[in-house]
Amino acid sequence: MLILKGKVLLEKYFDNDLENDTFLAVSASGYSNDELAMKYLIHFYNNTFKKTKGRWRILIFDGYSSYISAEFLHYCWEYKIIPFQLPLHSTHLLQPLNIGLFQPLKHWHQFDIQNIIQFSNCEYTKIDFLNVYRKIRANTFKVRTIKSA
Repeated sequence: MLILKGKVLLEKYFDNDLENDTFLAVSASGYSNDELAMKYLIHFYNNTFKKTKGRWRILIFDGYSSYISAEFLHYCWEYKIIPFQLPLHSTHLLQPLNIGLFQPLKHWHQFDIQNIIQFSNCEYTKIDFLNVYRKIRANTFKVRTIKSA
């Protein structure tokens, strides 16, 4: 899920090279909220229910309040999703993906920003990011990197 700060989804303004399972959203703050949390949960369900064949899945998340709303939790139990909230102020210790995957993602993002600014443009916009996100993700989410994390 990619959340951009804004009021209007910019998808029509760029060459959409994102994977089909990428959920693109906007919010005024650039962060999740109750509405986006529910949309993400439904997206999670739609992308996992065929693989689980009626079995329960687990969704691990931090202590953000939108993930523990009554509507969110009701949906989880109704659709066989076990909501697992990490203890507050411990996600930096308990989320190996932050270092193992998101650090390399940040690295490739910075690499791309430098290339765009150095070789073509003096600014790096949301459109630039969305145009190269698939490449950044491909450089990051490799089997060995995921298994290592």
